[in-house]
Amino acid sequence: MEIHQLKIRSEFFHAVKIGRKKAEFRRNDRNYQVGDLICLWEIGADERQTFNRLEALITHITDLNEWAPGYVMLSIELLKDPSWNRPEGIR
Repeated sequence: MEIHQLKIRSEFFHAVKIGRKKAEFRRNDRNYQVGDLICLWEIGADERQTFNRLEALITHITDLNEWAPGYVMLSIELLKDPSWNRPEGIR
């Protein structure tokens, strides 16, 4: 199991937070696997980190290579109990 640190814009962050957004369209550059965790770090309109975060479990991965080469759709389940600390750097 890996923990992937990802940035996400405020509008999408809030949609994940309230349960409206349950999938992430992402470049497939991290060898995502079902069961991996993603830590979503909010990026404000000014492109600066807000240091708000959400944690989610990857429950399904759809390979979009046929339509969007190099991309995947990650189905996610928001975790209610945050379990890890803020990392040194966010990629």
